[in-house]
Amino acid sequence: DMALRQVMLPLLQDGKYRTKSGGPELQHWGLAITQLKNLCFAIQNLPVITILNCHDMNEVMPGTTDVFKKQIAVYGKNLPAHISGTFDELWYTYVKDEGGGKRSFRIQTFPSTYITCRSRNQVKDGIDQTLGMAEILLTCGYDIGDK
Repeated sequence: DMALRQVMLPLLQDGKYRTKSGGPELQHWGLAITQLKNLCFAIQNLPVITILNCHDMNEVMPGTTDVFKKQIAVYGKNLPAHISGTFDELWYTYVKDEGGGKRSFRIQTFPSTYITCRSRNQVKDGIDQTLGMAEILLTCGYDIGDK
């Protein structure tokens, strides 16, 4: 949501893209979504490891009224799938109740019915987040230099 606002900001500040009420119209959202797709493409082509954090939202699965699938929380009907398809690693982080008042922080890398995930580099499903990003990237085979 924040990234989309940053993409929309120049459009909203330009008088020719304002409506009488001051808000964006459908064609303005289309421009913003196109710009966000372009931004994802540019990020994907950087010669560095890029981490894009996203919030999730529940979307009703087709043919049901009460079964939800998690997807990236962003505007646009097809944009969540476009963004998730842009990157090699698509992880979902979660908190696991270990019992006795203890919790662990995990990363899901294998898809389920309700969550789209993948790991091109075969990051272990359910890996402990507290290992730290440097250690997790080492499991992917990335040479990150000094930790």
